[in-house]
Amino acid sequence: MLQHAENDISTIPFTSRLQSFHTDLSTVDWSLIPGSLFIRDYEKLPKYSPNDIDIMAPEKSWDLLTNTLDLHSKKHELVCLHRQSKGGLFILIFDPYFEDGYRSWSYFEVRKEIVIKQGETITSEDIDIVIDKGLPVPDKKWLFLLLLHQGLRKGKIEKYDSLLDGMLKEDNNCLTLVRDRFSLTDNDVLSIINNPHEAGVWRKKVGINHAGIKSAPFQSKLSIIKQKLARKFYPFHTKGPVFFTLHGPDGVGKTTITNEISSILCSYPFDHEVFHHITGWKRKHKEENLTKEKERKNSVKVKQKVSMLHKILRIIYKYLPSALRSIWVHTSNYIKYSTNLNRHILDRFYDSKVMICDRYIYDLWAKEQVSSNYSYLLHPLHFIHSKLLRRPNIAFVITDDPNEIYKRKQELTPSQIKKYQIVMKNIIKKIGVPMIEIPVSERKPDEIAREIVIEILKNINPDVFFIIRDNAWKRRKMAYK
Repeated sequence: MLQHAENDISTIPFTSRLQSFHTDLSTVDWSLIPGSLFIRDYEKLPKYSPNDIDIMAPEKSWDLLTNTLDLHSKKHELVCLHRQSKGGLFILIFDPYFEDGYRSWSYFEVRKEIVIKQGETITSEDIDIVIDKGLPVPDKKWLFLLLLHQGLRKGKIEKYDSLLDGMLKEDNNCLTLVRDRFSLTDNDVLSIINNPHEAGVWRKKVGINHAGIKSAPFQSKLSIIKQKLARKFYPFHTKGPVFFTLHGPDGVGKTTITNEISSILCSYPFDHEVFHHITGWKRKHKEENLTKEKERKNSVKVKQKVSMLHKILRIIYKYLPSALRSIWVHTSNYIKYSTNLNRHILDRFYDSKVMICDRYIYDLWAKEQVSSNYSYLLHPLHFIHSKLLRRPNIAFVITDDPNEIYKRKQELTPSQIKKYQIVMKNIIKKIGVPMIEIPVSERKPDEIAREIVIEILKNINPDVFFIIRDNAWKRRKMAYK
């Protein structure tokens, strides 16, 4: 189940597009999707819902259900992502338009069956269905049983007590199934509703499995060793992170666009980070480096060894040809840049974050090629480091008319800007990174950011479901501390 970091997600209204999408679901001919049934947390649609909306449907109907939600999401300019597993079908609908204070995602969890107690499983075919506000839902007696079951299973009867109490007052016949399936008397049910702290006792009596906090995903010793090696040696690649880069000459609007991207992503149910390719890791490791420097200075032996090494290196450097000196300096700088940036990316990867990097190593190479004193002896060096450093999922190259860029920032001449944009695209193609060119063409930053966010969402499916799972686990763990 998805978790919201700060607020009760069920009190945050959906964006206008998502509300229209939810309203649209009432127009669907659900008879064409056999066995589909909204079982929980649909009651406050189209405006509100808890973390996820629970649906039951036989596996043979999953493709039809996915296609239906995808079709209606496109109608409202939304992005539909989905993942199937043995456990069920999971569908996420994202709104790429930012609306401050509104919820911009909707989550559907589809199961083919539910274990209501030990040894007893039900499917949608077992449930009596009625149509309520255009949606196929359980009739009152089944709805009462399913809500009571969920409250006991989660140990959160208080979440449903007012709804259950209201159903009892309206129609006492809703207890029929609870008596038969759970062997509970009317007084037992009233006791459960009025004493939610006793949910654990009743759960054991009925034989319902407890859905408590899950343990952390298992990590083998080998995976832990790989993590340590990957942090230390940047060419050592483990499974790639969800990582995107933005490129373009100074003045094209990268920083403004990345801020807009961050605003949109902040409203989604996964963690992300937007950072600069140099200042991002420098801030993180500044304190770390200061600590190391103090330790180094406190060691006389290390100080003497370093001093002797520096003396030898200075002598070697002094007698090198100017071309080799240039290679020496560039190599030293690139090793520092690459190791620190790679560590920064991997730290966020192990924190299950989606990353967007403002500029990357390709920008350094492009900028040097545009420079009048660029030496092509450095070409292999740039290529090797660009190949070794972590490859982004997609490199977004933001382009514009060179004269328009020059009006905004006079760092490069219009001819240099034109060359920069050509060189940048050639470098990314040479390295073999997937690239999408994003022309500015007088468009506003939020429109460009929206286009990039849509491409990011499409690219991270189905990884986004695992990222959200890991984020939710971390938040549950923090809540239990």
